[in-house]
Amino acid sequence: MPDEKIKTSVRLSVSTIEAVRQLGYTSTTEAINDGLALLISRATSTTIEDKGSTKEDSSLENENTLLREYNETLKKELEKAGQDKEDLKKTFDNYMIQVQTLINQKAIEASGAKKAWWRIW
Repeated sequence: MPDEKIKTSVRLSVSTIEAVRQLGYTSTTEAINDGLALLISRATSTTIEDKGSTKEDSSLENENTLLREYNETLKKELEKAGQDKEDLKKTFDNYMIQVQTLINQKAIEASGAKKAWWRIW
């Protein structure tokens, strides 16, 4: 006698269905059945891993690893922001030097003798 079956309705996002199809499933029913079977096998398997730690310990290790990676990413971004700040300071300094040079040139030109406006030659 085959297994008794119950019909259920599931709403899935389009991206999830596309990902399932890319894995080779032609039927969402097969994919859902395989996924639920995998979930059940994980839940009924022993909670003690090879190292003697529980699943909770493993998930904590994963979270700590993710946090360490995130911290490293933040450190890199902070270093990059510091470098960008230094670059902006250098650009500002260069701009101020150029402005000061222009002011000095105008001051030298202004102190020299200018021709009267009516002396064209």
